[in-house]
Amino acid sequence: MNLIASKLGRQNSTFVHSWQLTRMVVLFYSSSSCCSSLPIYKRLEITKPSVSIFPILDQWVQQGHQLSPAKLDSLATRFRNLKRFEHALQISEWMNEKHSSNLSPRHRANHIELLYTVRGPDQAEKYLDDLPPIWKSPRVYSSLLQCYAEARCLKKAEILMEKMKKFGFAKDNKYPYSIMLKLYFQLRLYDNAAPLLEEMDKKGFILDSSTYRIQLAAYSTTGKVKEMNMVLRKMQADPKHKMTASDYITFASGYLNAGSVEKSLKLLKVAEDLATGKDKRVVVLCLITLYARAKLKEEVSRLWDIYKSSWSAYSKSQAFHVMVNSHVKLDDFETAEKIIDEWAESFSGNAPSDMRIIDPLVHAYGNNGEFDKAEELINKIRERFAIEPKRSTLCAIVLGYLIHNRMEDAVKTIDKALKLNDSTWIPYNNKSVITACLDYLKRKGDNEELLKFMSLIEKSNSKVQNSYKRRHSEDTERHSDLVLDDIELQSYDSENS
Repeated sequence: MNLIASKLGRQNSTFVHSWQLTRMVVLFYSSSSCCSSLPIYKRLEITKPSVSIFPILDQWVQQGHQLSPAKLDSLATRFRNLKRFEHALQISEWMNEKHSSNLSPRHRANHIELLYTVRGPDQAEKYLDDLPPIWKSPRVYSSLLQCYAEARCLKKAEILMEKMKKFGFAKDNKYPYSIMLKLYFQLRLYDNAAPLLEEMDKKGFILDSSTYRIQLAAYSTTGKVKEMNMVLRKMQADPKHKMTASDYITFASGYLNAGSVEKSLKLLKVAEDLATGKDKRVVVLCLITLYARAKLKEEVSRLWDIYKSSWSAYSKSQAFHVMVNSHVKLDDFETAEKIIDEWAESFSGNAPSDMRIIDPLVHAYGNNGEFDKAEELINKIRERFAIEPKRSTLCAIVLGYLIHNRMEDAVKTIDKALKLNDSTWIPYNNKSVITACLDYLKRKGDNEELLKFMSLIEKSNSKVQNSYKRRHSEDTERHSDLVLDDIELQSYDSENS
């Protein structure tokens, strides 16, 4: 190895392409006694993530071994499971080059998923577009549709779904419909799901439990009792579907949305009786939330006692958050403060990572104009644990400032929140809040302050979008709680420059 390095060192590095260096190093190792006896997966695994594995695959074949599509697919899957997606993609690319005419739709579908993960949507789309028509199958298209859905790229998913219908790839194929239903459900676009469900019914698709529940959630959120009962009859008639506590909770929520409190309460009792095993803890928290919506404080307290006596080990998790939210819904701010005190006591010398548990109560105090109480609560947690509030906590009070026309306080609080090194954006109707602050500064006539405020917004928004894109690729539409795409900052800039 030192000999290779010394020879290469005497050459001008600009004339040595990186893949040539990789190939020389890999060939050296693969021909050495320590590596020549290793199976192919071991040779690949010991290769550094930054080093190309194409030469290793070439060398393996040159040594007389076979690499069938099935073997290569197994290797690619192995590297996907190891989270080494770049190498998994390289294996898939090598397979596409050497066995292009012998690949199955599943191989090409997996390749699209890897391209999307490693190189982004543009490369995945190009690969699909460049495939000969004979190799474009429902499974290949569904793979790209799944990628869009996982990244929550709604517009692209809807366009691709229409293409699949046009090409006949969704005619007898329930899978793309299931993908779109799940996406609509995740984005809470239940009205969009209804036509899709009707199509599935007309096509005679046999629904499964997950589809029933998506359908049920769509109707429950919009309080469509007639449609909910129709789904209920289907679920009860299906021998493969077993009604769960979660199903009855969804029904109960739908009746609450429709204003039928009495029917909702009966279903909540059924759900509580059905709850067993490891799911019972989550069911109890859901029941607490719904009883709070129904304004039944006694039931909330009863279930909270059950929770604390049964799952004390979980008492520092989402349970306290649920209870604070529930008592805010009950307009019982005093008990909400006591729950926060109980939460604080549960740390026994440790400190929480943040104070976001107080956000609902801070928000409620602000809306009621009780700003002193909101500030007092923030300061109490700050002093007790020596932690500073995050953006969400600071901005929980801002809507109250707007309601009570305390615009200067609103601007100062947003300004302070934007300056925090915090990757989260501002909740509580952020677009309307920011627009109101911009309009106020514009009317105030302080162009310097306005431009500084706009600069902070753009800087913060850029950070959030970059963070979001790293997790979900692109297409931030429908995520107005995260970004400010609809606010035209340029209009303020041009009028005040």
